[in-house]
Amino acid sequence: MPPKHEQRSLSDADAQAIAEHLSAQLMTQLGDERTAQRLVGVWGGYVDRQLGRGLRRLAMYAVMALLGLGAVKFDWFSRLLGK
Repeated sequence: MPPKHEQRSLSDADAQAIAEHLSAQLMTQLGDERTAQRLVGVWGGYVDRQLGRGLRRLAMYAVMALLGLGAVKFDWFSRLLGK
């Protein structure tokens, strides 16, 4: 037979004490310089990847636009199509 678990309940004072303790631990941890460096490293790396991806796309679109303008200016389409 599985063991019977006693039903536990917390009083409001117990819940408040736990919340205050966890809040204090969180603030202490967030105030630690190593934690701040790790957070900045993770989010900084993410932002760098997103910016890099965006800049690569922008460069690709710019090259495509320049090729398109060059094709129109030098009439490459008619040469390719044999007109």
